[in-house]
Amino acid sequence: MNLVIETAAQRRYASAALVFGLVAYAGWSSWQGWIARVPLPARPIANAALREPAPIVSAAPLNMLFGLAPSMTPVTSTTPLVLHASIVGATGQSRALLASGAAQQFYREGASLPDGSVLRAIDADRVLLWRNGREESLMRERSTVRYFIPASRADMPSRSAAANTLIRPGPPIHPDSELAP
Repeated sequence: MNLVIETAAQRRYASAALVFGLVAYAGWSSWQGWIARVPLPARPIANAALREPAPIVSAAPLNMLFGLAPSMTPVTSTTPLVLHASIVGATGQSRALLASGAAQQFYREGASLPDGSVLRAIDADRVLLWRNGREESLMRERSTVRYFIPASRADMPSRSAAANTLIRPGPPIHPDSELAP
């Protein structure tokens, strides 16, 4: 489709139509931008006092439905498992090193253990197991080996001597190296 503009009047009308179209588009775009920036009216907030309080649900039927024991202190476990170490991290990142006989393995929360119990929670010094329909606590064994032995006062250097014991001579710096002052 070839549009041929033959007269000067037609050229003026085409130019005027083009300018009018551009001005109309700029005005419409500006109006749309202004509409987008106008804040929305605030939504009315329902008065909390007018609403009825939620009914209180007893936990006992839910515990019975899902086979959970009521919350109480867990009993000490009689499982043959031994807790050697625990690493407590963010949710789902905790691990416990449990030994069953001669085999040792790290387990996550929710893992099934060799004795048929389930690892429910991991703390720094104990783990909670779900075994035989109840929650049991397995404490970490305390080692008799002491890795850090406190020094006696006679073995400790004085305060001024302690500062000097931390200073050690370093390797000599060659005058042409980059580290030379």
